[in-house]
Amino acid sequence: MSKLTVGQFRATSQLEKPALHIKSSRDKIKMEHYVSVHTLVVNALQPLLDGRGENAAMLAYNSFNQWIKRQKSIFHIFSHFVLGDLRKFAKRYRD
Repeated sequence: MSKLTVGQFRATSQLEKPALHIKSSRDKIKMEHYVSVHTLVVNALQPLLDGRGENAAMLAYNSFNQWIKRQKSIFHIFSHFVLGDLRKFAKRYRD
């Protein structure tokens, strides 16, 4: 997530069927692939694209990670929580 750029999201927003193109150089396991993006998400992210350069980072991943760690009231769990757990939850929920 920290390697996604504004340019990638701009290209996605112009497609008939929005999908992020993830190059192998930007992927954790070095495999090029596409990730479909719902049109509502594309519309919600549109204001974040205005006035930003193509190579600017789209998401402040580390800042988001620190914010999540401080939000005790959001997660009613008593064990250690990391941002990867949120990804696993989203994948299982989708399946």
